[in-house]
Amino acid sequence: MTNSTWMLYGASGFTGRMIAEEAIRRGHHPILAGRSAERIRPLAEALDLPWRAADLASPAALQEALQGVGAVLLAASPFQQTAPALVQACLETGTSYADIANEIPHFRLLEQHDRAARQRGIVFVPGVGFGVVATNCLARSVVERLPDATELHCANHIASASSSAGAAATGFEIIRGGGYVIRQGQYRRYRLGKGARPVHFADAERVASPIPLGDLAAAEMATAIPNITMYSTALPTGPAGLALPLIRRLLAIPAFRQRMSRPSSKQPKEAAEQTPPHSQAWAWGRNAAGQEVTLWLATGDGYAFTAASSVLAMERILDGSLVGVLPPATAFGADFAISIPNTQRFTSLEEMSQATVSLSSGTQA
Repeated sequence: MTNSTWMLYGASGFTGRMIAEEAIRRGHHPILAGRSAERIRPLAEALDLPWRAADLASPAALQEALQGVGAVLLAASPFQQTAPALVQACLETGTSYADIANEIPHFRLLEQHDRAARQRGIVFVPGVGFGVVATNCLARSVVERLPDATELHCANHIASASSSAGAAATGFEIIRGGGYVIRQGQYRRYRLGKGARPVHFADAERVASPIPLGDLAAAEMATAIPNITMYSTALPTGPAGLALPLIRRLLAIPAFRQRMSRPSSKQPKEAAEQTPPHSQAWAWGRNAAGQEVTLWLATGDGYAFTAASSVLAMERILDGSLVGVLPPATAFGADFAISIPNTQRFTSLEEMSQATVSLSSGTQA
């Protein structure tokens, strides 16, 4: 019999609280956890959930907090800083692990623990939030339709009525790391701001720019396609995009990062105008013979998707059938993304043209 008790570490953050509330709606009672009892306890009491406080700097405290826990979900970013200690504690205690990370170095670090995780009979699934799940499931779907694909391009457009400081912190870490693509099965440096292209999403054509998201590492893990480029509409393009290398250098200065991290009182124009927001993803693959496959995915609020996909991922992890280090599409299948409420996948422009109407009416694929 598997242990169905799970922990949400980083529950007091913006996304963490959304995940906790979604877990309750789905009948779960996760243990809420974080560094500070002063932040975790009030939230746990408000949601009538158990709680534990454990500092990431204390291996002993983390291992003690994980006692009796079957799996832990990490929602505290930036994950390059928060994950290593918790991952090691999970290996020590035999606890399965998932997170909502989207940083290439983090994915590559976790890959190094695959053998150890298998020996312990546990699973590590990084990137169970919107961006990675959406593009990873589309990438896997491309390979299922075109098994000999040699080239893959994926893009996401994240829309939400709100924003989180954690997402901004992760974004800064991604930019600081510099640009990457995968060519001939190897990670290659790629200048930030270069290679922007138009992408026809479900509701509009948008310009997307290559970005070194964890989606890139997840796609390589799930497909083994030798040439992969990941794009996002979140990066500036045109003259502003040319400044990204300078911004990357400036982000190495703590004072500049702090200034950039200050919350804005203004909501993004698109988030304010859309009711509800429409987050989307696109994938295009081609083989050496020139055959092509294009797929799209459309959903609602990106944070709402992350809350739902995270809880569903924990449900599947807790059944105890998965071992090793797996990206979402490998762990849960290419259809995992469309199992999230209010989410649809499309195989043609004709289907896609109906996406906005279907999503607005709450239709689920």
